[in-house]
Amino acid sequence: MDQEENYRPIIALTGASGNIVQYLMTELQKNYDIIALSRRADQHKDTEHVTWRACDFFSYDDVEEALRGADYAIYLSQSMYSSAKLTQGSSEDMDAILAGHFARAAQRNNVKKIVYVSGMDPAEVENKDVPRHLRSRLEVEQILGSSGVPVTAFWVEQFDGPSISPYPITGLAKKSMKSDVRSVQRLCLPEGKNAQWVLHYYIEWLSRITKPFIRITRSEDQIVRIFLRAAKVPILELTYDKTKSSPSHASYRISGGILVNKREIHKGRLEFLQLPNSRECIVAIHDYVPSLPWFIYKYSQATLHLWVMKAFDLHLKQLSKHNK
Repeated sequence: MDQEENYRPIIALTGASGNIVQYLMTELQKNYDIIALSRRADQHKDTEHVTWRACDFFSYDDVEEALRGADYAIYLSQSMYSSAKLTQGSSEDMDAILAGHFARAAQRNNVKKIVYVSGMDPAEVENKDVPRHLRSRLEVEQILGSSGVPVTAFWVEQFDGPSISPYPITGLAKKSMKSDVRSVQRLCLPEGKNAQWVLHYYIEWLSRITKPFIRITRSEDQIVRIFLRAAKVPILELTYDKTKSSPSHASYRISGGILVNKREIHKGRLEFLQLPNSRECIVAIHDYVPSLPWFIYKYSQATLHLWVMKAFDLHLKQLSKHNK
């Protein structure tokens, strides 16, 4: 009984290196223990009531580990920074990925509630003059609630503390020290289809449109290998991550190929995340380190990937029309 009476609930706090969050931490420590989440956790020391944990919010594995033991979570992270050397995609789509990872990880760790600090009053979202990056705050709230964990959202005017800018809280991250890539696009799925379907369908479609230059194989254990037509060594190898996939979230690990830089610790992955109650799906490449010299990669393979994703999005829209 004494142990229960002395128990201090544990709150996970995102963006913990920021000034605003430092204020929150000071206040919350009076009644709670804190898990402070930051990409730069190694620059801080643990104290009696604060434990620092490093977390890359673009990595679901990192987020799941970071939320371990938390009773509650306060979500202030925004994506208007890039930890990659090359980033393709909008901040709104990156926000959706971060929120999706956070929601799934919170549910997996039995977090009791997520508190989301929004930069936008939902009543104002109907205003067509509101910038898209502010409209996305409501989308983030919906995604956070999609896993079943209760979400309490409040906007900046409700915050009882220092004034908060309506712009992203975490700001710019440090420049990446490695030549890695993050590429994020938004697709519209045909009626009744989900992330798992589009992940596998993408490979089928890619195989069709790249003939006769490219040959793609898929093994029984769901390893996809992409070859130049007459080559014996794949230019890219993708391994289906069954343990991390579900109907609404599916992924391949970028597991090999001559286009992958093998001198780097490689955690590259291709993810498809379907937004809740929507036909929209975010497709993203994370932590991919190319083997091509950077200048050549940027103006060849990277540009080609954008073209392919635009063509795939157009194909899905045409498929939707034909299915009506």
